[in-house]
Amino acid sequence: MITTYELTASTTDRKLWLHPFPTLRLRGLIGECIYRYSKANNSDLYHKFFKPTKPSNQLKILRRLILPKPYIILPPQHLHSNKLLIHLRVFGYPNQHIHEVLQALTTTSCKIKLEAATVVDEALHTRIALQEGSRPTAYTSYRTLMEKASSTISKHEKTRLTLEFLTPFQLTREGKPITAENIKPSDIVRYASRRLFILDTLYYSRGRELPFPLTSTTVSQLMEWADKNIQITVQLSTVKGFYRDQHLLTGKITTQIPAHEQGEKTIFLLLTSQYLGIGKWTAYGMGQYTIRIDLDS
Repeated sequence: MITTYELTASTTDRKLWLHPFPTLRLRGLIGECIYRYSKANNSDLYHKFFKPTKPSNQLKILRRLILPKPYIILPPQHLHSNKLLIHLRVFGYPNQHIHEVLQALTTTSCKIKLEAATVVDEALHTRIALQEGSRPTAYTSYRTLMEKASSTISKHEKTRLTLEFLTPFQLTREGKPITAENIKPSDIVRYASRRLFILDTLYYSRGRELPFPLTSTTVSQLMEWADKNIQITVQLSTVKGFYRDQHLLTGKITTQIPAHEQGEKTIFLLLTSQYLGIGKWTAYGMGQYTIRIDLDS
């Protein structure tokens, strides 16, 4: 379902490391490379993978949205000189295009050039060689995440999950940014549910593989339960965004989730969003976090 690729590349772009959010510029470099490859090879890779076109037979709620991308480019690491390390997460069926994506980054004349690629097994913290023409051998599935949620929630009366943000994020409510002091558990549940529902509908199982349905009714019930039963402690600060007068949040959010069926579902959503990101601009690497789990007796 979710596969993470580790790419070692070189770049001739001198502005990449000067950018306050290098992921934005890196996404542009990768997109330009895939576009040039697609045009030169009469391929539809650009519109199948990098900038998917909106299907005509989708639900009304999806027709009104800007189409989310099936990938997340995490903030690059500067290795040395012109070398960089990139982690690319791909959700669902678009993983079948990864070999052509890598070919585009390897063979096309552009400002970024791929030198090596592996698949990252994030559960075992190992790297696996990517075999030409074969499917990725390591991925994170709904079953794995739900089993972890069930195991976590069943051990103690309350589970403390801390979301430690690696990149800034922004949540909105009724079209307006939510400030740190006004974030509620239901805001996190709403964003996590919505993003998973949209990605699954567009790029994977259309709800058939999800461990529980994400309908408007079930999500509303989960949001209501979260606000009544989940305690959160917010330790966030404001940072400047990449647009004028834009402000993002960074820091950590600690949640205390009671042992309950709805608590299990909430933990599943939080674990899944650890891979998919939460909030706005996730395709640019925003809203990425890691989870620390503490069990209370």
